[in-house]
Amino acid sequence: MIDYLKEYGVSNFDFEFLVNNMNQEDVQKLMLAESNIRENLLYFNKLGIKENLYKLILYRMDLVIMPIDQLKYLLSKVDKDLFVQLVNTNIKNLILLF
Repeated sequence: MIDYLKEYGVSNFDFEFLVNNMNQEDVQKLMLAESNIRENLLYFNKLGIKENLYKLILYRMDLVIMPIDQLKYLLSKVDKDLFVQLVNTNIKNLILLF
């Protein structure tokens, strides 16, 4: 299913939270685009986002499923430290960057 998310820092607790708060359509997206999502999650991990990765998946699915080249291009336009800080503190303010 989507257990692969745990390989990138999503804890069991956060995984259960995700599963209980996502609709079936989002779960399907995570299943169908697994290889692309794995690339993006690895990139987020390299930026320093691990513990709060579930927030990106839940609140900004668009950033998780977009092709990696588009993601890197989008993030090249913003301060990466600010991006990481917003994800780790208040992801709802991420809308101010994009």
